[in-house]
Amino acid sequence: MRNPTLRFVVLLLIIGFSCQVSGLCIPACQNGGSCVSDVCQCVTGYGGASCDDVVPTTTTTPPPTTTTSTTTTTTTTKPPKKGHC
Repeated sequence: MRNPTLRFVVLLLIIGFSCQVSGLCIPACQNGGSCVSDVCQCVTGYGGASCDDVVPTTTTTPPPTTTTSTTTTTTTTKPPKKGHC
């Protein structure tokens, strides 16, 4: 290409098309991952550079609620009657 104007137009086309690509991840993202700024963003349960590693997921369950109760027992004794052996 000897025409500088044509070179400029071709350069603008190349730059324009490359700007349209949101991300280029090599290798491609797997298992539902998305390519953002050339890095795979993996969904829950997957990890690694291309989301091909299975990552165990854990769930946190709060401990069960416990209640305590207190029972009070009162015992009364009658004094012995007078006049009895």
